[in-house]
Amino acid sequence: MRPMRSIMTLLVAGTVIFTATQGDAFAKKDKAAGTETALVEITETGTSADNVFMAAKAIHDTLNGIQTDLQTGNDNLTSALGLTQGTPLADALADLKTKAGDKLTVAMDGGMPKLSLADGAPDNVKAAVDSANSFVAMHVDAIKKAKDLVPQAQEVAAQAAGLDPASLAKEVATNPMDIPKVMKAVANDIKAVTQTPKRIDSVVGVLTTDIDTITALTK
Repeated sequence: MRPMRSIMTLLVAGTVIFTATQGDAFAKKDKAAGTETALVEITETGTSADNVFMAAKAIHDTLNGIQTDLQTGNDNLTSALGLTQGTPLADALADLKTKAGDKLTVAMDGGMPKLSLADGAPDNVKAAVDSANSFVAMHVDAIKKAKDLVPQAQEVAAQAAGLDPASLAKEVATNPMDIPKVMKAVANDIKAVTQTPKRIDSVVGVLTTDIDTITALTK
């Protein structure tokens, strides 16, 4: 009975930590390294809590897709301009403006910036403008997707906060050797759920900043 009591105590502590720090873990810094806390991968635990954790994983998968699209869009723009991969968007746009000269026009269309070129622009500049406009379109779609995740994340957080440690412990009690592994997976997944709100905010922030950077070309 004593080991089971210890496991249940661990579960209760994990749940309390979850409810107390919901949404804060993603922003925390590693004091030694000075870096943001690494994202925790969500895995199946083999318990009924997976209904909650897999819903959280779906949210993170969507965010992963958005971030991949962001990287691809930036790579396409820098490639068209012949710049080094990883060049910041602001620097890439400054380079585009220089190469396009007075042939480049940036205007607002439906509240979003749209780039256009006069006749006679070089092919690489045309390709860069096409990439930039595709980049903007991707941002519009991505911002909507990310904001739609907010109520989903709130629902998952509420469900995770309501997990019953005693019930989860009973689900794996038939095989005591599995308890430490399962409890570790549960703790990791709870940590991942706490990172979700801040991660959504972070992604929306990046998307909004990118749009603001492109919009600044209109000035």
